[in-house]
Amino acid sequence: MTIGVKKDGTFTAMDQRVTSWTGGYGTHSADTAHQCWQQTLPFYRCKNVRFWGDSVYTNTPVTGAYRGTARHKGRSPSSR
Repeated sequence: MTIGVKKDGTFTAMDQRVTSWTGGYGTHSADTAHQCWQQTLPFYRCKNVRFWGDSVYTNTPVTGAYRGTARHKGRSPSSR
């Protein structure tokens, strides 16, 4: 996540890219990427926002939603 901020603390731009690994089958990967956007960017006042979410098939075990479907993972970079 990249955030542009003025000296007074006002956000000017936010750019978030999420890559969600799905394992060998497309289970919750797209939903997890969507939740990262939905639970992060709408909470901040910012006129310039860009989000890019990729769901990627891998040779790892099948993944699934846990810990509130990506809320903590999506929000942590913007809350620091």
